Amino acid sequence: MRSPDASPVDVGPTTSGSGSCDLISERTVASDVGMRLARVTVQRTGGKQVGCTFYALQRPTSGCDASCLAGENLPGPDQPAVRLLLTRYASATAAHNAMVRTAEAGHNAQQVDVGGGRIGLAYQIAFYPKDRGRDWACAFNLGATLAEVTTVTTGTSFNAVAVAQHLARTLG
Repeated sequence: MRSPDASPVDVGPTTSGSGSCDLISERTVASDVGMRLARVTVQRTGGKQVGCTFYALQRPTSGCDASCLAGENLPGPDQPAVRLLLTRYASATAAHNAMVRTAEAGHNAQQVDVGGGRIGLAYQIAFYPKDRGRDWACAFNLGATLAEVTTVTTGTSFNAVAVAQHLARTLG
């Protein structure tokens, strides 16, 4: 049986809409994953931003014409390139345990330093169906908050960890 604090704290409904991410800059995410980004949606719960979803560039722009896009291996327009999600738990222990369960649901889990003395877990999951379960994610807890970074990058955990490190600095 799960302990009473094993589930996320219910803070009300979550809404999603276009906007800018207060948790991390679009430029930082683009640099960390090595991908041009076109749009961002933000998720809010209880008036607070709890997530951001970044989508890859799909159409030519003045900074990247059709020949530039032709060489890119980009996910489709409805597939996020990067997703950040913050989930609140009743305690730091519950958030830590949720991080471990999340990583165990994937494969190739490894401990990583996300900065400030925090240890997180990087692991592979199925995020972009064409990648067949090889996408990298990284999770860490900051007190009672679980932070999850999911990417469409498959080569190494480096990109997901880099985004997580920047997110950890933002969150304090």
